Amino acid sequence: MSKESKTLEKDAKTKAAAKQPWTAQRVGDLILNNALIIITHNAKILEGLQVDYVHVLDDARIVRTGDGSLVNEIIEEGFTALKEDEAK
Repeated sequence: MSKESKTLEKDAKTKAAAKQPWTAQRVGDLILNNALIIITHNAKILEGLQVDYVHVLDDARIVRTGDGSLVNEIIEEGFTALKEDEAK
């Protein structure tokens, strides 16, 4: 296979990969040896990802920090519950 053919084949694979949906598995594969910061209003986006740290911001302040288990708490109880905990 010529060098030009290999380049065209690689370009075709890259374009095909770009059309694939962003799944938790795909994101996880991309960040295996890297870091990624996700800022979201929807914690469900984080399902399926291995999350090391979670920082919850409210009005430009960090109101809660935790490990990956905090994602599950947010999914189950919502962000509002964190604000209520802070008020106590």
